[in-house]
Amino acid sequence: MSGILAGAAAAEGKIRDRLKRELRHFHGVKYAYLQLDKLRPGQWFLTSDYPEPWLDFYQKHHYPACDPVVQASRHQVAPFSWQETCVTTQTPHYEHIFSQSRRYDIISGCTFVLHDHTDHLTLLSLSTPTDNRHGVQQLLRHHRQRLQMLLVDTHSAALNAAAAPPPAPAVMLSPRENEILYWASMGKTYQEIGQILGIKTGTVKFHVGNAVRKFGVLNAKHAIRLGTERRLITPPQSVSP
Repeated sequence: MSGILAGAAAAEGKIRDRLKRELRHFHGVKYAYLQLDKLRPGQWFLTSDYPEPWLDFYQKHHYPACDPVVQASRHQVAPFSWQETCVTTQTPHYEHIFSQSRRYDIISGCTFVLHDHTDHLTLLSLSTPTDNRHGVQQLLRHHRQRLQMLLVDTHSAALNAAAAPPPAPAVMLSPRENEILYWASMGKTYQEIGQILGIKTGTVKFHVGNAVRKFGVLNAKHAIRLGTERRLITPPQSVSP
């Protein structure tokens, strides 16, 4: 899965919350948000509030690769109604897929299209209740800009999620490593720390080396800085608050 698709998957909860919030005023409208790698059609990400049985069937049969709406979108830059685009209605898979979607009241709808700079195709498809072509035209005529910007903003959030650095791995300091780094952060030398804790200077260095490896850094100074920033270094119990 590409970084963009992985970013969308990681941000799926936020994507669903955004779409649910922005579409709550459109009574009965269901959405499907699809990202597709145009160079590798077998790689895609889909989230939707369509009926679960239909989504399971759709994904199980890899319909994003042959869905006439998706195929039509490859040649579109403007929003379009499913029933009024010849590329959709003349596609061999049209009757087959739509005959099955009708079982779940997915009959009329429209799709907003976004082609990005990473060769990904992103779609926001909206399905209206029953065979309501008037409702589709209302969406396209009166809410065109708003819904297109919703798609742009949602895709932008997915891009940001893909670009975000992975969370830093958790670092677990042992009690001895913690107290040594604590005293080092207070400006104590290794010899002074050894005297405070009643251990040899070599033992102090050994535990510092372990902490440096756990943080994945080059030296103790960097380990102390990261430990302090992440609030992993705490005063030992022997130190009065």
